[in-house]
Amino acid sequence: MRYIPKWFPGAKFRRDAAGWHPWVLRMRNEPWEGAVESMREGVAVPSMVSELMDRVETSDDEEVAKDAATSVYLGGSDTASHLPSPEVRTAGSVMLTHLQTLSTLQAFFAAMATYPEIQKRAQAELDTIVGPHRLPTIKDEKLLPYVSALIKECLRWKVVTPLGVAHRSMEEDDYKGYRIPKGSVVVSNIWAYSRDLKHYADPEEFRPERFLKDGQLDHSVLDPSLMAFGYGRRVCPGKHFAQTTLFMLLSSILQTFSISLPTDDNRKPVPLSMKMTLGVISYFEPFKCIIKPRSAATETLIRTLQDEQQIAEVAKVEA
Repeated sequence: MRYIPKWFPGAKFRRDAAGWHPWVLRMRNEPWEGAVESMREGVAVPSMVSELMDRVETSDDEEVAKDAATSVYLGGSDTASHLPSPEVRTAGSVMLTHLQTLSTLQAFFAAMATYPEIQKRAQAELDTIVGPHRLPTIKDEKLLPYVSALIKECLRWKVVTPLGVAHRSMEEDDYKGYRIPKGSVVVSNIWAYSRDLKHYADPEEFRPERFLKDGQLDHSVLDPSLMAFGYGRRVCPGKHFAQTTLFMLLSSILQTFSISLPTDDNRKPVPLSMKMTLGVISYFEPFKCIIKPRSAATETLIRTLQDEQQIAEVAKVEA
């Protein structure tokens, strides 16, 4: 299709692609160049990029390394939200990722505002394991089964990619008497998987307890990440990055903030609409909630961390 002239009727995609191309290159090249610069300054932390750089011997190796790092990062983050226009954001959403971290984060805020008792139980677990004077780290994850179950439920409750990404049947196949010819396009109904009553009772309810047994994660329950991130050769390359990011984000928010429903003029809670957008990537429609520091201690922690970050940024600039 690259041979179709841009002026040809119906070839708007060619004109759009010309505008998107510079932004795609920026998404690929600028983070890599930033990482290279950090390594030169001696301030880089160990990462996939630093390991790939150690293996680069030729210019072709570097191009492959850039592509690999970009795929993992874009596959696990909401890069599309940073793009400059609705047209480019739409292209980025479809092209770059199975799971959009932003959408899962939205589901989290909606759930915490709507189910305050679940929020309090997760915060109680964090208070016991982490305490009030630091943020959770990835090392705490195994000690926080309820928080982990809550994140699993966020992935299941409001599916980010309701129909996943299309696959192609490589060979002739048969499923329960239904013939699937070789070369068929197969679309997964992930929304239906997430509401399969064989695995999830009362699927419309936000219930982290469904993933727990005797206070620990119940691995006999179908893990939503097996479908939320895709599967097979089309599985999201940023799956593990996204899961780690979600744990760090959601546990830190629970540790430091209290989330509640907005109120009307009579100070009565206003329920959220829970409406989702339609498309390959499904987001919550805009909603409001109240976000406040949990206590004076957590507010102090937030401000201290902010000051430390600002000092580090100033030191880096001066260096």
